[in-house]
Amino acid sequence: MFAEVYLRKRLPRRFTFFDYEIPDNLEVEVGDLVLVPFKHWPTQAVVKAVKKKTEVKTLPLEKIIIKKLLDAADIQRFECLAKSVAQSVSSIIYTALPEIKNRGTQPTSHSNSGSFSISKEIASFLQTSLQKNDDSAFFQLSAEGEFALAALLRKKNKGQMLIILPRERDAEYFADNVPLGENVAVLHGKTKDIERESITLLWRTGKIETLIGTKQAALLAANNLKLVHVIDCSCEDYRQQNRNPRIDYRNAAELLARQHEAKIIYSGVTPRLSLINKIPLYWQEGFFGKFISLKAEEEKTNTSFLSTSLLKAIEKALQSQKSVLLSFNRKGVAKRLQCRACGYTPVCAQCRNVPDVRENDLICHVCGAEMWLPEKCPSCNKAKLSKRGVGNKELKKSLQLAFPLFKVGLIDKETQDRQADIQIVTEYFFKNIWHPFFKHQYGLVAELALDLSLGGNDFRSSEVTAYKLQRLEKIALQQKAELIVQTWLPDLTEPMRDLPKFLQHELELRRSYNLPPIAKIFKLHLPDSDETQIKMTAENQEIVYQDLQNKPDKCIIEPDLDSYDC
Repeated sequence: MFAEVYLRKRLPRRFTFFDYEIPDNLEVEVGDLVLVPFKHWPTQAVVKAVKKKTEVKTLPLEKIIIKKLLDAADIQRFECLAKSVAQSVSSIIYTALPEIKNRGTQPTSHSNSGSFSISKEIASFLQTSLQKNDDSAFFQLSAEGEFALAALLRKKNKGQMLIILPRERDAEYFADNVPLGENVAVLHGKTKDIERESITLLWRTGKIETLIGTKQAALLAANNLKLVHVIDCSCEDYRQQNRNPRIDYRNAAELLARQHEAKIIYSGVTPRLSLINKIPLYWQEGFFGKFISLKAEEEKTNTSFLSTSLLKAIEKALQSQKSVLLSFNRKGVAKRLQCRACGYTPVCAQCRNVPDVRENDLICHVCGAEMWLPEKCPSCNKAKLSKRGVGNKELKKSLQLAFPLFKVGLIDKETQDRQADIQIVTEYFFKNIWHPFFKHQYGLVAELALDLSLGGNDFRSSEVTAYKLQRLEKIALQQKAELIVQTWLPDLTEPMRDLPKFLQHELELRRSYNLPPIAKIFKLHLPDSDETQIKMTAENQEIVYQDLQNKPDKCIIEPDLDSYDC
Protein backbone atom coordinates (compact mmCIF):
# COMPACT_ATOMS: atom_id res chain seq x y z
CA MET A 1 0.00 0.00 0.00
CA PHE A 2 1.09 3.55 -0.71
CA ALA A 3 0.24 6.95 0.70
CA GLU A 4 -0.10 10.23 -1.21
CA VAL A 5 1.12 12.95 1.14
CA TYR A 6 1.40 16.73 1.21
CA LEU A 7 4.60 17.79 2.97
CA ARG A 8 4.40 20.37 5.75
CA LYS A 9 6.97 22.51 3.98
CA ARG A 10 7.15 25.62 1.83
CA LEU A 11 7.43 24.29 -1.72
CA PRO A 12 7.20 25.90 -5.18
CA ARG A 13 3.76 25.97 -6.77
CA ARG A 14 4.57 23.20 -9.26
CA PHE A 15 4.90 20.61 -6.46
CA THR A 16 1.84 18.52 -5.59
CA PHE A 17 1.75 15.34 -3.49
CA PHE A 18 4.47 12.71 -3.02
CA ASP A 19 4.10 8.93 -2.88
CA TYR A 20 5.51 6.91 0.02
CA GLU A 21 5.32 3.20 0.76
CA ILE A 22 3.32 2.24 3.85
CA PRO A 23 5.13 -0.32 6.04
CA ASP A 24 3.11 -3.40 6.98
CA ASN A 25 3.07 -2.48 10.67
CA LEU A 26 1.35 0.90 10.11
CA GLU A 27 -2.36 1.52 9.51
CA VAL A 28 -2.36 4.83 7.67
CA GLU A 29 -5.56 6.79 6.95
CA VAL A 30 -6.46 10.03 5.17
CA GLY A 31 -5.71 13.02 7.41
CA ASP A 32 -2.98 11.34 9.47
CA LEU A 33 0.05 13.46 10.33
CA VAL A 34 3.08 11.32 9.45
CA LEU A 35 6.85 11.54 9.30
CA VAL A 36 8.52 10.88 5.95
CA PRO A 37 12.09 11.15 4.62
CA PHE A 38 12.54 14.09 2.24
CA LYS A 39 15.97 14.90 0.85
CA HIS A 40 17.54 12.79 3.62
CA TRP A 41 15.71 14.76 6.30
CA PRO A 42 12.64 13.65 8.34
CA THR A 43 9.71 15.88 7.40
CA GLN A 44 6.14 16.04 8.66
CA ALA A 45 3.39 15.44 6.10
CA VAL A 46 -0.40 15.00 5.86
CA VAL A 47 -1.86 11.94 4.15
CA LYS A 48 -4.03 12.95 1.19
CA ALA A 49 -5.00 9.44 0.02
CA VAL A 50 -4.15 5.76 0.35
CA LYS A 51 -3.80 3.57 -2.76
CA LYS A 52 -2.63 0.12 -3.79
CA LYS A 53 -0.27 1.00 -6.64
CA THR A 54 2.16 3.71 -7.68
CA GLU A 55 4.18 4.34 -10.81
CA VAL A 56 7.13 6.03 -9.11
CA LYS A 57 10.00 4.81 -7.00
CA THR A 58 9.16 5.32 -3.33
CA LEU A 59 10.72 5.44 0.11
CA PRO A 60 9.01 3.98 3.17
CA LEU A 61 6.93 6.22 5.41
CA GLU A 62 8.65 6.36 8.84
CA LYS A 63 5.86 6.71 11.43
CA ILE A 64 2.48 8.14 12.32
CA ILE A 65 2.69 11.22 14.56
CA ILE A 66 -1.04 11.83 15.11
CA LYS A 67 -4.03 9.94 13.79
CA LYS A 68 -6.72 11.92 11.91
CA LEU A 69 -5.30 15.38 12.53
CA LEU A 70 -7.33 16.48 9.49
CA ASP A 71 -10.21 14.98 7.58
CA ALA A 72 -10.82 14.81 3.84
CA ALA A 73 -12.83 18.06 3.90
CA ASP A 74 -9.95 19.93 5.57
CA ILE A 75 -7.55 18.72 2.89
CA GLN A 76 -9.99 19.72 0.17
CA ARG A 77 -10.22 23.20 1.74
CA PHE A 78 -6.43 23.56 1.67
CA GLU A 79 -6.39 22.44 -1.96
CA CYS A 80 -8.97 25.09 -2.82
CA LEU A 81 -6.93 27.80 -1.08
CA ALA A 82 -3.75 26.70 -2.83
CA LYS A 83 -5.39 26.75 -6.24
CA SER A 84 -6.90 30.18 -5.67
CA VAL A 85 -3.58 31.80 -4.79
CA ALA A 86 -1.47 29.75 -7.24
CA GLN A 87 0.65 28.12 -4.54
CA SER A 88 1.41 24.57 -3.49
CA VAL A 89 -0.85 22.79 -1.01
CA SER A 90 2.27 22.07 1.04
CA SER A 91 2.82 25.82 1.55
CA ILE A 92 -0.76 26.22 2.80
CA ILE A 93 -0.36 23.30 5.22
CA TYR A 94 2.94 24.76 6.46
CA THR A 95 1.16 28.03 7.19
CA ALA A 96 -1.86 26.35 8.79
CA LEU A 97 -0.24 23.77 11.05
CA PRO A 98 2.51 24.20 13.63
CA GLU A 99 5.20 21.55 13.94
CA ILE A 100 3.67 18.87 16.16
CA LYS A 101 6.16 17.44 18.66
CA ASN A 102 3.68 15.57 20.87
CA ARG A 103 4.61 17.61 23.91
CA GLY A 104 1.17 16.96 25.40
CA THR A 105 -1.90 19.18 25.44
CA GLN A 106 -2.59 21.40 28.38
CA PRO A 107 -6.11 22.63 29.19
CA THR A 108 -6.35 26.23 28.06
CA SER A 109 -8.88 28.77 29.24
CA HIS A 110 -8.35 32.50 28.88
CA SER A 111 -9.81 34.28 31.89
CA ASN A 112 -10.99 37.88 31.67
CA SER A 113 -12.81 40.52 33.66
CA GLY A 114 -15.72 40.35 31.25
CA SER A 115 -17.01 43.77 32.18
CA PHE A 116 -17.72 46.55 29.72
CA SER A 117 -20.61 48.87 28.96
CA ILE A 118 -22.16 50.01 25.68
CA SER A 119 -24.49 52.82 24.78
CA LYS A 120 -28.27 52.39 24.79
CA GLU A 121 -28.31 53.07 21.04
CA ILE A 122 -25.96 50.15 20.30
CA ALA A 123 -27.83 47.84 22.67
CA SER A 124 -31.14 48.67 20.98
CA PHE A 125 -29.66 48.24 17.50
CA LEU A 126 -28.25 44.81 18.35
CA GLN A 127 -31.44 43.63 20.02
CA THR A 128 -33.59 44.67 17.06
CA SER A 129 -31.20 43.29 14.43
CA LEU A 130 -30.67 39.91 16.09
CA GLN A 131 -34.42 39.44 16.44
CA LYS A 132 -34.75 39.84 12.66
CA ASN A 133 -31.85 37.56 11.73
CA ASP A 134 -30.71 34.07 12.68
CA ASP A 135 -28.37 33.43 9.77
CA SER A 136 -25.20 34.87 8.22
CA ALA A 137 -25.27 38.68 8.14
CA PHE A 138 -23.28 41.91 8.40
CA PHE A 139 -23.77 44.34 11.31
CA GLN A 140 -22.47 47.89 11.03
CA LEU A 141 -20.93 48.54 14.45
CA SER A 142 -18.23 50.45 16.25
CA ALA A 143 -15.57 48.42 18.04
CA GLU A 144 -17.49 48.52 21.33
CA GLY A 145 -20.57 47.24 19.52
CA GLU A 146 -18.55 44.35 18.10
CA PHE A 147 -17.57 43.35 21.65
CA ALA A 148 -21.23 43.20 22.65
CA LEU A 149 -22.23 41.33 19.49
CA ALA A 150 -19.61 38.62 20.10
CA ALA A 151 -20.81 38.14 23.69
CA LEU A 152 -24.45 37.88 22.55
CA LEU A 153 -23.58 35.43 19.76
CA ARG A 154 -21.67 33.24 22.20
CA LYS A 155 -24.68 33.04 24.53
CA LYS A 156 -27.09 32.41 21.69
CA ASN A 157 -25.16 29.69 19.80
CA LYS A 158 -23.92 26.28 20.92
CA GLY A 159 -20.90 24.47 19.52
CA GLN A 160 -17.53 25.91 18.59
CA MET A 161 -17.23 29.62 17.83
CA LEU A 162 -14.30 31.16 15.95
CA ILE A 163 -13.63 34.89 16.31
CA ILE A 164 -11.19 36.37 13.77
CA LEU A 165 -9.52 39.77 14.26
CA PRO A 166 -7.00 41.60 12.04
CA ARG A 167 -4.21 42.29 14.57
CA GLU A 168 -2.51 40.62 17.55
CA ARG A 169 -3.18 43.54 19.88
CA ASP A 170 -6.89 43.41 19.02
CA ALA A 171 -7.07 39.68 19.78
CA GLU A 172 -5.53 40.11 23.22
CA TYR A 173 -7.68 43.12 24.09
CA PHE A 174 -10.79 41.29 22.90
CA ALA A 175 -9.94 38.18 24.95
CA ASP A 176 -9.33 40.27 28.08
CA ASN A 177 -12.66 42.10 27.95
CA VAL A 178 -15.39 39.99 26.33
CA PRO A 179 -17.17 37.35 28.47
CA LEU A 180 -17.20 34.24 26.28
CA GLY A 181 -17.74 31.48 28.82
CA GLU A 182 -15.36 28.61 29.49
CA ASN A 183 -12.75 26.87 27.34
CA VAL A 184 -11.56 30.01 25.55
CA ALA A 185 -8.18 30.19 23.79
CA VAL A 186 -6.25 32.97 22.04
CA LEU A 187 -3.99 32.34 19.04
CA HIS A 188 -1.90 34.91 17.18
CA GLY A 189 1.57 35.53 15.80
CA LYS A 190 3.22 35.88 19.23
CA THR A 191 1.73 32.70 20.70
CA LYS A 192 4.51 30.37 21.90
CA ASP A 193 5.12 27.20 19.87
CA ILE A 194 4.08 24.81 22.64
CA GLU A 195 0.82 26.75 23.18
CA ARG A 196 0.19 26.88 19.43
CA GLU A 197 0.53 23.09 19.19
CA SER A 198 -1.76 22.57 22.17
CA ILE A 199 -4.43 24.95 20.83
CA THR A 200 -4.30 23.30 17.39
CA LEU A 201 -4.98 19.86 18.86
CA LEU A 202 -7.57 20.94 21.44
CA TRP A 203 -9.53 22.95 18.84
CA ARG A 204 -9.44 19.96 16.49
CA THR A 205 -10.86 17.64 19.17
CA GLY A 206 -13.51 20.13 20.33
CA LYS A 207 -12.07 20.76 23.81
CA ILE A 208 -11.80 24.48 23.02
CA GLU A 209 -15.25 26.00 22.56
CA THR A 210 -14.25 29.55 21.63
CA LEU A 211 -11.11 30.44 19.69
CA ILE A 212 -10.06 34.08 19.36
CA GLY A 213 -7.37 34.48 16.74
CA THR A 214 -5.71 36.36 13.95
CA LYS A 215 -4.68 34.95 10.58
CA GLN A 216 -3.66 31.37 11.30
CA ALA A 217 -6.84 30.66 13.29
CA ALA A 218 -8.85 30.89 10.04
CA LEU A 219 -6.96 27.87 8.67
CA LEU A 220 -7.12 25.44 11.59
CA ALA A 221 -9.21 22.29 11.51
CA ALA A 222 -12.25 22.53 13.81
CA ASN A 223 -14.46 19.83 15.34
CA ASN A 224 -18.00 21.15 15.72
CA LEU A 225 -17.81 24.64 14.30
CA LYS A 226 -21.17 26.43 14.35
CA LEU A 227 -20.28 30.11 14.12
CA VAL A 228 -17.53 32.28 12.64
CA HIS A 229 -17.41 35.97 13.60
CA VAL A 230 -15.15 38.20 11.46
CA ILE A 231 -14.39 41.40 13.39
CA ASP A 232 -13.67 44.69 11.54
CA CYS A 233 -14.29 42.83 8.29
CA SER A 234 -13.18 45.64 5.94
CA CYS A 235 -9.74 46.05 7.51
CA GLU A 236 -7.02 45.56 4.90
CA ASP A 237 -4.72 43.93 7.49
CA TYR A 238 -6.46 40.61 6.77
CA ARG A 239 -4.55 40.48 3.50
CA GLN A 240 -1.12 38.85 3.64
CA GLN A 241 0.70 40.65 0.86
CA ASN A 242 4.39 40.59 1.79
CA ARG A 243 5.10 36.86 1.39
CA ASN A 244 3.65 33.60 0.09
CA PRO A 245 1.14 32.22 0.43
CA ARG A 246 -0.61 35.54 -0.23
CA ILE A 247 -3.98 34.82 1.37
CA ASP A 248 -6.88 37.02 2.35
CA TYR A 249 -7.75 35.35 5.63
CA ARG A 250 -11.34 36.56 5.53
CA ASN A 251 -11.74 34.30 2.51
CA ALA A 252 -10.10 31.46 4.43
CA ALA A 253 -12.67 31.99 7.19
CA GLU A 254 -15.47 31.84 4.62
CA LEU A 255 -14.18 28.53 3.30
CA LEU A 256 -13.94 27.12 6.82
CA ALA A 257 -17.52 28.15 7.60
CA ARG A 258 -18.70 26.64 4.31
CA GLN A 259 -16.96 23.35 5.10
CA HIS A 260 -18.77 23.04 8.44
CA GLU A 261 -22.03 24.58 7.21
CA ALA A 262 -21.55 27.14 9.96
CA LYS A 263 -23.08 30.59 10.20
CA ILE A 264 -20.68 33.45 9.45
CA ILE A 265 -21.21 36.90 10.96
CA TYR A 266 -19.37 39.99 9.75
CA SER A 267 -19.14 43.22 11.71
CA GLY A 268 -17.34 46.53 11.38
CA VAL A 269 -17.83 50.09 10.24
CA THR A 270 -18.28 49.06 6.58
CA PRO A 271 -19.00 45.75 4.83
CA ARG A 272 -16.85 44.28 2.07
CA LEU A 273 -18.23 44.85 -1.41
CA SER A 274 -18.37 41.08 -1.94
CA LEU A 275 -21.12 40.92 0.72
CA ILE A 276 -23.45 43.41 -0.98
CA ASN A 277 -26.67 41.74 -2.24
CA LYS A 278 -25.55 38.36 -0.85
CA ILE A 279 -26.41 38.46 2.86
CA PRO A 280 -28.59 40.73 5.07
CA LEU A 281 -26.88 44.03 6.00
CA TYR A 282 -27.90 45.88 9.16
CA TRP A 283 -27.05 49.59 9.24
CA GLN A 284 -26.95 52.10 12.09
CA GLU A 285 -28.26 55.65 11.72
CA GLY A 286 -26.77 57.88 9.01
CA PHE A 287 -23.62 60.01 9.16
CA PHE A 288 -23.81 62.96 11.57
CA GLY A 289 -20.53 64.85 10.95
CA LYS A 290 -19.96 68.18 9.23
CA PHE A 291 -18.20 68.31 5.83
CA ILE A 292 -16.03 71.32 4.96
CA SER A 293 -14.80 72.06 1.45
CA LEU A 294 -11.17 73.23 1.50
CA LYS A 295 -11.85 75.00 -1.82
CA ALA A 296 -14.43 77.35 -0.29
CA GLU A 297 -13.10 80.92 -0.12
CA GLU A 298 -14.54 81.52 3.35
CA GLU A 299 -12.62 78.52 4.70
CA LYS A 300 -9.16 79.46 3.39
CA THR A 301 -6.42 80.51 5.84
CA ASN A 302 -2.66 81.03 5.62
CA THR A 303 -2.03 77.33 6.27
CA SER A 304 -3.16 74.43 4.11
CA PHE A 305 -5.55 71.99 5.82
CA LEU A 306 -6.42 74.46 8.61
CA SER A 307 -9.80 75.88 7.59
CA THR A 308 -11.61 78.70 9.37
CA SER A 309 -14.31 76.37 10.68
CA LEU A 310 -11.74 73.87 11.93
CA LEU A 311 -9.77 76.51 13.85
CA LYS A 312 -12.98 77.73 15.52
CA ALA A 313 -13.95 74.17 16.44
CA ILE A 314 -10.46 73.53 17.91
CA GLU A 315 -10.72 76.68 20.02
CA LYS A 316 -14.19 75.66 21.24
CA ALA A 317 -13.01 72.18 22.26
CA LEU A 318 -9.94 73.54 24.08
CA GLN A 319 -12.06 76.08 25.96
CA SER A 320 -14.23 73.17 27.11
CA GLN A 321 -11.06 71.55 28.52
CA LYS A 322 -11.22 68.74 25.99
CA SER A 323 -8.46 67.43 23.74
CA VAL A 324 -8.52 67.54 19.94
CA LEU A 325 -7.90 64.57 17.65
CA LEU A 326 -6.79 65.47 14.11
CA SER A 327 -6.39 62.63 11.62
CA PHE A 328 -3.73 63.39 9.01
CA ASN A 329 -1.94 60.43 7.44
CA ARG A 330 1.04 62.30 6.03
CA LYS A 331 4.29 62.28 7.97
CA GLY A 332 7.31 64.57 7.76
CA VAL A 333 7.86 68.23 6.99
CA ALA A 334 6.63 68.00 3.40
CA LYS A 335 5.24 65.40 1.03
CA ARG A 336 8.02 65.54 -1.55
CA LEU A 337 10.98 67.44 -2.97
CA GLN A 338 10.59 68.97 -6.42
CA CYS A 339 12.92 70.92 -8.65
CA ARG A 340 11.62 74.40 -9.54
CA ALA A 341 13.74 74.41 -12.70
CA CYS A 342 12.92 71.09 -14.38
CA GLY A 343 10.09 69.70 -12.26
CA TYR A 344 12.03 66.54 -11.29
CA THR A 345 11.00 64.75 -8.06
CA PRO A 346 13.70 62.58 -6.40
CA VAL A 347 12.60 58.97 -5.81
CA CYS A 348 13.79 56.11 -3.61
CA ALA A 349 16.75 54.26 -5.15
CA GLN A 350 15.46 50.91 -3.85
CA CYS A 351 11.76 50.86 -4.71
CA ARG A 352 11.27 53.98 -6.89
CA ASN A 353 8.54 55.46 -4.69
CA VAL A 354 8.47 59.14 -3.70
CA PRO A 355 10.03 59.53 -0.19
CA ASP A 356 8.64 61.78 2.54
CA VAL A 357 10.61 64.86 3.61
CA ARG A 358 11.78 65.12 7.22
CA GLU A 359 13.76 67.86 8.98
CA ASN A 360 17.21 66.74 7.80
CA ASP A 361 16.67 63.80 5.46
CA LEU A 362 14.25 61.78 3.34
CA ILE A 363 12.55 58.51 4.26
CA CYS A 364 10.65 56.12 1.99
CA HIS A 365 7.27 55.16 3.47
CA VAL A 366 7.23 51.95 1.40
CA CYS A 367 10.60 50.25 2.02
CA GLY A 368 11.88 52.35 4.94
CA ALA A 369 15.09 53.49 3.21
CA GLU A 370 16.61 56.73 4.54
CA MET A 371 18.39 59.21 2.23
CA TRP A 372 20.30 62.48 2.56
CA LEU A 373 18.64 65.67 1.36
CA PRO A 374 20.33 66.41 -2.00
CA GLU A 375 21.78 69.90 -2.37
CA LYS A 376 21.19 69.97 -6.13
CA CYS A 377 18.66 68.41 -8.46
CA PRO A 378 19.88 64.95 -9.59
CA SER A 379 18.34 65.63 -13.01
CA CYS A 380 19.43 69.15 -14.02
CA ASN A 381 22.13 69.77 -11.34
CA LYS A 382 20.61 73.10 -10.30
CA ALA A 383 20.16 74.14 -6.66
CA LYS A 384 16.42 74.60 -7.17
CA LEU A 385 14.97 71.81 -5.01
CA SER A 386 12.08 72.93 -2.80
CA LYS A 387 9.67 71.25 -0.43
CA ARG A 388 6.16 70.64 -1.73
CA GLY A 389 3.09 69.63 0.23
CA VAL A 390 2.55 69.75 3.99
CA GLY A 391 3.59 67.01 6.41
CA ASN A 392 2.46 66.50 10.01
CA LYS A 393 5.55 68.21 11.46
CA GLU A 394 4.93 71.36 9.44
CA LEU A 395 1.29 71.29 10.48
CA LYS A 396 2.31 70.97 14.11
CA LYS A 397 4.35 74.19 13.84
CA SER A 398 1.39 76.08 12.37
CA LEU A 399 -1.01 74.84 15.04
CA GLN A 400 1.45 75.69 17.83
CA LEU A 401 1.61 79.26 16.52
CA ALA A 402 -2.19 79.44 16.35
CA PHE A 403 -2.66 78.04 19.89
CA PRO A 404 0.49 79.01 21.86
CA LEU A 405 -1.06 78.27 25.27
CA PHE A 406 -1.73 74.61 24.43
CA LYS A 407 0.55 71.73 23.60
CA VAL A 408 0.46 70.31 20.06
CA GLY A 409 1.80 66.77 19.62
CA LEU A 410 2.25 64.05 17.01
CA ILE A 411 1.26 60.42 17.24
CA ASP A 412 2.88 58.29 14.56
CA LYS A 413 5.31 55.38 14.41
CA GLU A 414 8.26 57.54 15.55
CA THR A 415 6.56 59.96 17.96
CA GLN A 416 3.78 59.29 20.46
CA ASP A 417 2.89 62.41 22.43
CA ARG A 418 -0.33 61.20 24.03
CA GLN A 419 -0.50 64.04 26.60
CA ALA A 420 -0.80 66.85 24.04
CA ASP A 421 -3.95 69.00 23.96
CA ILE A 422 -4.03 68.87 20.15
CA GLN A 423 -2.98 65.49 18.74
CA ILE A 424 -2.15 65.05 15.05
CA VAL A 425 -2.36 61.32 14.37
CA THR A 426 -1.52 59.02 11.47
CA GLU A 427 -2.93 55.58 10.67
CA TYR A 428 -0.56 54.21 13.32
CA PHE A 429 -2.79 55.66 16.05
CA PHE A 430 -5.89 53.79 14.89
CA LYS A 431 -4.10 50.44 14.54
CA ASN A 432 -1.89 50.50 17.63
CA ILE A 433 -3.21 52.92 20.24
CA TRP A 434 -6.96 53.44 19.89
CA HIS A 435 -9.13 50.86 21.64
CA PRO A 436 -12.93 50.53 21.93
CA PHE A 437 -13.22 51.97 25.43
CA PHE A 438 -10.87 54.93 25.16
CA LYS A 439 -11.56 57.44 27.92
CA HIS A 440 -13.77 60.38 26.96
CA GLN A 441 -11.07 63.00 26.41
CA TYR A 442 -11.81 64.49 22.98
CA GLY A 443 -14.17 67.36 22.29
CA LEU A 444 -13.36 67.43 18.57
CA VAL A 445 -12.49 64.67 16.11
CA ALA A 446 -11.49 65.80 12.62
CA GLU A 447 -10.15 64.45 9.34
CA LEU A 448 -7.91 67.13 7.82
CA ALA A 449 -7.97 65.83 4.25
CA LEU A 450 -10.19 62.87 3.47
CA ASP A 451 -8.96 62.93 -0.14
CA LEU A 452 -5.43 61.77 0.78
CA SER A 453 -6.49 58.12 0.53
CA LEU A 454 -8.08 58.61 -2.91
CA GLY A 455 -6.29 58.18 -6.22
CA GLY A 456 -3.13 56.28 -7.06
CA ASN A 457 -3.33 52.97 -8.90
CA ASP A 458 -5.52 51.18 -6.34
CA PHE A 459 -9.09 50.70 -7.54
CA ARG A 460 -10.10 50.16 -3.89
CA SER A 461 -9.20 53.72 -2.86
CA SER A 462 -12.83 54.90 -2.68
CA GLU A 463 -13.80 51.87 -0.60
CA VAL A 464 -10.86 52.45 1.76
CA THR A 465 -11.72 56.14 2.07
CA ALA A 466 -15.32 55.31 3.01
CA TYR A 467 -14.00 52.89 5.63
CA LYS A 468 -11.80 55.58 7.20
CA LEU A 469 -14.66 58.08 7.18
CA GLN A 470 -17.05 55.70 8.93
CA ARG A 471 -14.37 54.65 11.42
CA LEU A 472 -13.79 58.27 12.40
CA GLU A 473 -17.51 58.82 12.84
CA LYS A 474 -17.76 55.84 15.23
CA ILE A 475 -14.82 57.23 17.24
CA ALA A 476 -16.53 60.63 17.48
CA LEU A 477 -19.75 58.95 18.63
CA GLN A 478 -17.91 56.98 21.30
CA GLN A 479 -16.21 60.17 22.50
CA LYS A 480 -19.44 62.23 22.22
CA ALA A 481 -17.35 64.72 20.28
CA GLU A 482 -17.97 67.09 17.37
CA LEU A 483 -16.92 65.61 14.02
CA ILE A 484 -15.47 67.66 11.15
CA VAL A 485 -14.37 66.21 7.81
CA GLN A 486 -12.35 68.39 5.43
CA THR A 487 -12.12 67.59 1.73
CA TRP A 488 -10.85 69.05 -1.51
CA LEU A 489 -13.26 66.90 -3.51
CA PRO A 490 -16.70 67.17 -1.89
CA ASP A 491 -18.41 65.76 -5.00
CA LEU A 492 -16.53 62.48 -4.53
CA THR A 493 -16.44 62.22 -0.75
CA GLU A 494 -19.76 63.60 0.51
CA PRO A 495 -21.77 60.73 -1.12
CA MET A 496 -19.92 58.44 1.32
CA ARG A 497 -22.19 59.74 4.08
CA ASP A 498 -24.97 57.53 2.71
CA LEU A 499 -22.95 54.34 2.99
CA PRO A 500 -25.50 51.78 1.64
CA LYS A 501 -26.12 53.87 -1.46
CA PHE A 502 -22.42 54.63 -1.96
CA LEU A 503 -21.35 50.97 -1.73
CA GLN A 504 -24.08 49.89 -4.14
CA HIS A 505 -22.85 52.50 -6.63
CA GLU A 506 -19.24 51.37 -6.09
CA LEU A 507 -20.22 47.77 -6.79
CA GLU A 508 -21.92 48.76 -10.04
CA LEU A 509 -18.83 50.74 -11.02
CA ARG A 510 -16.66 47.66 -10.45
CA ARG A 511 -19.10 45.65 -12.53
CA SER A 512 -18.75 48.11 -15.39
CA TYR A 513 -14.96 47.70 -15.44
CA ASN A 514 -14.94 43.99 -14.53
CA LEU A 515 -12.95 44.51 -11.33
CA PRO A 516 -13.01 42.51 -8.05
CA PRO A 517 -15.29 41.25 -6.61
CA ILE A 518 -16.88 40.81 -10.08
CA ALA A 519 -13.66 39.42 -11.57
CA LYS A 520 -10.37 38.31 -10.05
CA ILE A 521 -6.99 39.85 -10.81
CA PHE A 522 -3.50 38.38 -10.47
CA LYS A 523 -0.42 40.60 -10.59
CA LEU A 524 2.67 38.88 -11.97
CA HIS A 525 6.21 40.04 -11.16
CA LEU A 526 9.19 38.62 -13.01
CA PRO A 527 12.79 39.81 -12.50
CA ASP A 528 13.90 42.42 -15.05
CA SER A 529 10.42 42.84 -16.52
CA ASP A 530 7.41 45.07 -15.98
CA GLU A 531 4.46 44.00 -13.84
CA THR A 532 1.68 42.31 -15.77
CA GLN A 533 -1.88 41.42 -14.86
CA ILE A 534 -4.16 38.50 -15.59
CA LYS A 535 -7.89 39.00 -15.17
CA MET A 536 -10.02 35.98 -14.36
CA THR A 537 -13.72 35.70 -15.13
CA ALA A 538 -16.17 32.83 -14.80
CA GLU A 539 -15.57 31.92 -18.44
CA ASN A 540 -11.76 31.66 -18.35
CA GLN A 541 -11.25 30.50 -14.76
CA GLU A 542 -9.75 27.05 -15.38
CA ILE A 543 -7.50 28.31 -18.19
CA VAL A 544 -6.11 31.07 -15.94
CA TYR A 545 -5.53 28.70 -13.01
CA GLN A 546 -3.62 26.32 -15.26
CA ASP A 547 -1.56 29.15 -16.71
CA LEU A 548 -0.64 30.43 -13.24
CA GLN A 549 0.34 26.98 -12.04
CA ASN A 550 2.84 26.72 -14.91
CA LYS A 551 4.55 30.03 -14.21
CA PRO A 552 8.25 29.71 -13.23
CA ASP A 553 9.11 29.75 -9.52
CA LYS A 554 10.86 33.11 -9.81
CA CYS A 555 7.56 34.66 -10.90
CA ILE A 556 5.85 36.31 -7.89
CA ILE A 557 2.07 36.01 -8.13
CA GLU A 558 -0.06 38.42 -6.10
CA PRO A 559 -3.73 37.45 -6.11
CA ASP A 560 -6.27 40.19 -5.59
CA LEU A 561 -9.25 38.03 -4.70
CA ASP A 562 -12.46 38.90 -2.87
CA SER A 563 -13.91 35.39 -2.87
CA TYR A 564 -12.93 31.81 -3.57
CA ASP A 565 -15.28 29.93 -5.88
CA CYS A 566 -14.02 26.41 -5.24
